[in-house]
Amino acid sequence: MRVLIDVDGVCANLVDAVLDQYNYEYKDNLKYENINVWNMETLFCDRFGKKIDYYFEDINMYKKVKPIWRALDGVLRFRAMGHEVVFVSSGFFPAKVEWLQKNGFLSDYRADWHYSKEVIVAGDKSMIVGDIMIDDKPSNLIGHYGILFDQPWNRKDPYPIRALDWQGVVQKVRDYDGR
Repeated sequence: MRVLIDVDGVCANLVDAVLDQYNYEYKDNLKYENINVWNMETLFCDRFGKKIDYYFEDINMYKKVKPIWRALDGVLRFRAMGHEVVFVSSGFFPAKVEWLQKNGFLSDYRADWHYSKEVIVAGDKSMIVGDIMIDDKPSNLIGHYGILFDQPWNRKDPYPIRALDWQGVVQKVRDYDGR
């Protein structure tokens, strides 16, 4: 079985790194649980403007990103169960692929190319073939058996299959797989 996994918000806690930088620069106190909408910039102070892309595209940002609790355990369990794991992201930065490798998520990384056959970049994730998709954005799950990874910014969405954490993700994959 091929398991497709989003990176940011599912494996990588990019939001905390962005908030740390933003709060430091603008002397604000915005917290993770305050990010309850997809357009984060609407929550930032007026001085911030449209600089959100700068934070998400900053190649140094991934040096500050921590893995989401038990994400690696879940990925390793899927591989141990014989599943193919493919990370799918809507944005490609060599730093993101390096982060996946540094944190143990990739098994086939080629540092000379910033390449891995386990990473696919797609603006439209419905085009990627897989048996299960795990993502924090409900619209990315269209066309897949999807598991919505719970985050403050997706809690208003009524998506029917939701996991509150990686233990829940692993259980839902087991249920789907019949193991």
